[in-house]
Amino acid sequence: MLKVEKSLFEKNLNKEYALITGVPEFVKASVEFALTKDNEFVKNNCFAASQAISGTGALRLGAMFLHKFYPHEKAIYLSAPSWANHSPIFQYSNQPYRESIFVLTSNPFSSLY
Repeated sequence: MLKVEKSLFEKNLNKEYALITGVPEFVKASVEFALTKDNEFVKNNCFAASQAISGTGALRLGAMFLHKFYPHEKAIYLSAPSWANHSPIFQYSNQPYRESIFVLTSNPFSSLY
């Protein structure tokens, strides 16, 4: 245990709170992963991104973002069954959603329909 603690101490890791939008290096790497480094928006730094600390927090941010900034018709599908907090997140964000039956098979892509 002491060796591990010493190793961590010697790395001089940042233990401060992240910025409100997240750790900038992580956010940029996430955007580059999602869009690729060759994407014109990434190359020209023309994107907005934020880091959430949890899946529930990310879902809430996404639901509010869609409601506020994407006024067009959209289809949000929640798997059934899903976590108990997922449908209230969309309800409280005034974001309509539909349930989709989830069937587990050996092929992960055949579960989506």
